[in-house]
Amino acid sequence: MTREWAADWLVLGTQPIGNMSFSYPVMLDLTQRHVAVFGGGAVAVRKVRALRHAGVASIVVVSPDFHPDLPAEVRRLTDIYRPSHLEGIDLALAVTNSTAVNDQIVRDCLDRRIWVNRADTSADLPGDFVTPAQLQKGPVIVTVSAGSASLTASIRDGLADRWDDRWTVLAETMQKLRPLVVASAHLPPERRSEILRRLAGDEALERLTRDGVEGFKTWARELIGAVS
Repeated sequence: MTREWAADWLVLGTQPIGNMSFSYPVMLDLTQRHVAVFGGGAVAVRKVRALRHAGVASIVVVSPDFHPDLPAEVRRLTDIYRPSHLEGIDLALAVTNSTAVNDQIVRDCLDRRIWVNRADTSADLPGDFVTPAQLQKGPVIVTVSAGSASLTASIRDGLADRWDDRWTVLAETMQKLRPLVVASAHLPPERRSEILRRLAGDEALERLTRDGVEGFKTWARELIGAVS
């Protein structure tokens, strides 16, 4: 299968997950959150790009200097880290080149109950979360954590090589069909659940391959009982 690199968005988390306390996967909606990135180097560039892709409401990068590839649209604050920079911040990323500074950022965030991620590692002050390897195909997001950055990348790339493009089309189509099923008040809850399972199963993939997107939608509407 040929990869469509222009349409894919792949990002590898920069921090190995050696601390097994990081064991609860979660997806965050940051569209109304304020994020501070402390550090202006290459790691900050990658983090900022990922944050912008996620639709973060506002991003401020705090650093004495900035990498030339840092997106121009992002607000910059030319300064060393100060605790006052955390005011009004919902989530912080400590990506400076100083372990001591990153330690202090984590301490201050913990005191203020601000979620914090750090790019380096620390047994004593690991932060609240890490960013796993990520594969995104349209609306489908797959994340991978294996305790080793190289192994995680290998697994992620292996998944990309084996990706079935029908999954992407199915996910895009289901974004439109699922609300129709949920809103079908004439169907009992058990029937709605059954329909959603069928629309996401092997039968759905077979119909998508055989009949195309429009044929799949027609079949789905027949299941729902709606007028096509």
